[in-house]
Amino acid sequence: MQERMLTWTTVAADVTSGLEAVDFVELKRGHVGAARGVGLARTTLDNPAAVLLARFATRRPLAVVDVRLESPDDVEILLGYVVEPAWRAGCRLVVHADRPLRAHRLDDFVQPEFGYAYALERLRHRALEAWGATGPAPDPGPPRPGRSLDARQLEAVGSGDGVVQVIAPAGSGKTTVLIERVRELLRRGCAPGEILCLTFNAAAAAELRDRLRAAGVAGVEARTFHSLGHEILRDAGLLRERVGSLTLNEWRRLVFQARRQAGEDAEWIDTADAPKLISDCKLGLLLTDAEVNKRWKAGSDQQRTLAALYPLYEARLAERRWRDFDDLVFLAVRVLREDEGRRARWQERFTRVLVDEFQDIEPAQELMVRIVAAPQDSLLTVGDEDQTLYAWRRASVERIVALDQAFPALQRVALETNYRCPPEVVARSAQLIAVNARRFPKAIRAAPDHTGTEADVGISEHAGADAGARWSAERLRGNARGTIVVLARTTRLLRAVAEHCADIGVRISAPEAVFRENRARRVVGAWMRLLAEPREADAADVEEVVRHPPRGLVLEAPERIAQRLRDGAGWSAAVEGLAATERDRDRVRELIGVVARIEGQRHDAVAVVRQLRAGGLDRHLGQQERAFGGTEQVEIETLDDLEREARGRTVRQFATELTRRRAALADIRDDTHGIELATVHGAKGREWPVVLLFGCDAEQLPHRRSLDVEEEAIRRGEGMEAERRIAYVALTRAKERLQIVTTAGKESPFLLEAGLREPPPPPPRPRPRAPWAPRQPASAVRQRSPGIATSTAGPEWLERYRNEPSLVRLQLQRLHRVGARYAVDDAPTRPVALRLAALIVRDGLMVHSSTGARLTVLELMNSIDNMADTDALATLKHVGVEPDQLVRELSDDAGRRLADALLRLAAAARGGSQSRERRGS
Repeated sequence: MQERMLTWTTVAADVTSGLEAVDFVELKRGHVGAARGVGLARTTLDNPAAVLLARFATRRPLAVVDVRLESPDDVEILLGYVVEPAWRAGCRLVVHADRPLRAHRLDDFVQPEFGYAYALERLRHRALEAWGATGPAPDPGPPRPGRSLDARQLEAVGSGDGVVQVIAPAGSGKTTVLIERVRELLRRGCAPGEILCLTFNAAAAAELRDRLRAAGVAGVEARTFHSLGHEILRDAGLLRERVGSLTLNEWRRLVFQARRQAGEDAEWIDTADAPKLISDCKLGLLLTDAEVNKRWKAGSDQQRTLAALYPLYEARLAERRWRDFDDLVFLAVRVLREDEGRRARWQERFTRVLVDEFQDIEPAQELMVRIVAAPQDSLLTVGDEDQTLYAWRRASVERIVALDQAFPALQRVALETNYRCPPEVVARSAQLIAVNARRFPKAIRAAPDHTGTEADVGISEHAGADAGARWSAERLRGNARGTIVVLARTTRLLRAVAEHCADIGVRISAPEAVFRENRARRVVGAWMRLLAEPREADAADVEEVVRHPPRGLVLEAPERIAQRLRDGAGWSAAVEGLAATERDRDRVRELIGVVARIEGQRHDAVAVVRQLRAGGLDRHLGQQERAFGGTEQVEIETLDDLEREARGRTVRQFATELTRRRAALADIRDDTHGIELATVHGAKGREWPVVLLFGCDAEQLPHRRSLDVEEEAIRRGEGMEAERRIAYVALTRAKERLQIVTTAGKESPFLLEAGLREPPPPPPRPRPRAPWAPRQPASAVRQRSPGIATSTAGPEWLERYRNEPSLVRLQLQRLHRVGARYAVDDAPTRPVALRLAALIVRDGLMVHSSTGARLTVLELMNSIDNMADTDALATLKHVGVEPDQLVRELSDDAGRRLADALLRLAAAARGGSQSRERRGS
């Protein structure tokens, strides 16, 4: 009689004799501890548990002794590091435990994120399979794909039947691998109805279904996460009559009701941001309205408003018998977590699960995948950590890099060949993304038969962003849709190109936000129209100006104010008696004060814009950016644009010009035949023969605001690494030619990292000098030579800073690579940023590049954490330095004075931080 693949025993003496034995506690301390400590900065593609997996691959019988399952984590370890890999490798295993497996109650091992004993159910399933087996599973033999595959693609298609992770760089044929894997599963005997293919959106699912049909595969499900959730809810009887969304006016009324319920001190939630906050509750936190209300009813000002808003929103959906789009995933996950019978039915229905674009999924979708794929855990994921872009939608590099922490026995295969792009594009993009630390180190090479030259990548420099936008628009003339695209980091940049397309009559297709003015444009445009023609006041314009910033007016206020203005009343009389609460009267007085300051300046639109900004618009929109900062929250940049555009115009002229531009953009819109303009996020997964990457400038790519993230987010791969991934995706959309459009003197540092710009030559070694040696007279202005070396010049120049704090030295080392502004901006603390800026202006530590050559003192100071314009200007005035003075042209005396001031600020900031720490302790 053959021995079973798994023996679970409470008596070790006879069963484990003669076998190699491993103590479970030692296993946890050794192999498991090491595997779990690898983090996200990987140095190899190997599984962290590779040593243990190699032991099982020998198929020598093994005994694991003294197993005590006291927590869900113990179960996860036994299953993931022992039972699962032994079963997949065909290694006979003996488990010596303190209790029989069936004696462990499911209720004692519930995992909160799953809502049930996820790991224990999977362990029981795998144990039952192993108990019934007397030998390893038969070898299915080499795969027989329906088309020619390269070696890595063939390895992915023919991989084992457990969890398989396919790392698929841009253009590497991931969809081909997915389809051939389905064919391979069918060849191995899996029924078509048991295979589920999941992808991100309806267009991708439709394309996958078409390609499956073209490959002769019938009966295999290709769905989106939302369509799967739709069916789960329908099966559970929880699907309402339709999936719908509220209008902006309905959201506005709900927000007013919520704030009224939450109390006067509760924070106003902007109408446009309310849907995202509710979505975060559902898909990020997986909380119902009742759970949020219970958790946050006594929380912060915003949390209290949200705790009131969420139940009001759900009640409105229920009145109409609607579900929203997020419910299709959120409630489906809740059903799978809470209903054991339905969970089992869906798990039995799909025994093989394949997921495309795995790096894009969010927490709720990941839970759905893992629950449906359980307990068999026959799961194949295809994705690329280097293309993780949607952090604002809760996607994370961690989800793909750390998948081996959830499934320690997974098999990882990395595709290597980019079949899409010319060799030069492949080389430059690979060099760029290799700078990131939180990723897998992997080879990325061009297809061997893909011809090309260095001319396939070009850089077009322009004197300003407007000139670059005009040039880009001209390049689109005479081209057909699908042959060329303009990509940019934000829709604000795309709009600049679109406006020039309107001037020359090029028809375009672009994101809705290009044609629909963003909040800053809406507010400024509304003010201009109301000032130019108050007797033609429109309620929608009034709504914009009294809600941004919010003035605490009652819901009906915009219509009443508009009518009073049309009747000839002034603003003071128009807003009289419309404050929502006693506390809001001060806000109304502020509004009247703003109007008083700008009404006499109708002849100068620039002055009006500046007064609006100083009167609270910058502060309000800046807070909105920080609180709800998606990739399109660039309101302050838009205000800068509007201030430039208003030059030389009266209020009436500017109002007319803004209206003309909006109409001109609408006239050239052609979503069927127009040349495409797309954000990099919107272009992901697509390709064009020619790509124009517009706005590849410092502070745009990488975007300045995206670098302002917490240290914890940086550890998760956000900040600079996230921006580098965006640039990588942009470069790899080009099939034939990539043209980069940049502003001279403001080039993105990514061009240097990609090898598209030559690194600066090593500067002459500076003469040794005591830190505060006598300097030249103040009148002696000098052109400073670069004060630091590149990495090829060695670390000698750092010796003079050996007494500086370690964090300051670390940022000094980065100067040659990222430049002064980014080194200061990326400093981990405010004191470090201030001290680093002091050293830069004192010692002339400027990298010799066109960007560094044009860096002004004010721009450098604006890079310091929490340094407001007013503070920076006051400091510069105190030390007698002009804001637009170039850093490299500062005299020794001016550099010393400014450095002294910055060092004093650094000491004060450091002292304040220590004081806070003492109070906290």
